[in-house]
Amino acid sequence: MVSSVEQYFQELTQLLGLIEYHERDGIATAAQWAAETIERDGIIHVFGTGHSHMAGEEMLYRAGGLACFNGILVPELMLHDGAAESTMAERKQGLAEEILERYQLQEGDLMIIVSNSGVNAVPVEAALYCQDKGLRVVAVGSRAYAEAAEAKLGQKLLDTADLFLDNHLPPGDALIPIPGTEGKAGPGSTVAMSAILHGIALGAMDRLAGQGTPIPYYISANIPGAQEHNRSIMQRYKHRIKHL
Repeated sequence: MVSSVEQYFQELTQLLGLIEYHERDGIATAAQWAAETIERDGIIHVFGTGHSHMAGEEMLYRAGGLACFNGILVPELMLHDGAAESTMAERKQGLAEEILERYQLQEGDLMIIVSNSGVNAVPVEAALYCQDKGLRVVAVGSRAYAEAAEAKLGQKLLDTADLFLDNHLPPGDALIPIPGTEGKAGPGSTVAMSAILHGIALGAMDRLAGQGTPIPYYISANIPGAQEHNRSIMQRYKHRIKHL
């Protein structure tokens, strides 16, 4: 009998294969947009609510990651100041604009919005706000979940973003049946999100290298020479990335 643990890792392996096969063209497009943003000295912003806020933390100041990633990190949409309250906040109309005005979004930047369902007010309004400001918007989420869920504003992130990347997860996220219950556990959206975002970053690096453009990346802080390298890279972006 296959254990739940074995089944979970099998499901994740299959999930990553689906993403690589079906989303490769979309990831390549997002990578091209990211490279173009870097070439004009722009910023790649990453925004999510609830557990999807981890997308911003994952890409910000990341060892082996691009230094031009800016995480949109606001306590009211994260979990540490009240998990239940954050669920209510992401449905609040008008909050997206209030939050994004705290950051230096500029025309020509790229915004990546992560939302598994993509039906709540904040991610949808964030996409519309960014497009009004002249930013391209890439969305990462579950097409199946979005199609099954009710839009809170009459619009869904799936249809609003300039580019939608499907994480190929079922509605509800969880993958593995909980023995003796009708519920499921073992969510996959965080793994899928990280793979997609780092895929975009790596694709952008390939394009920059092919054009002879210097790649602004961070090195793990405990590697010899990392402090000096990272400090010089930070100087380039600290005036625009709020949380550095």
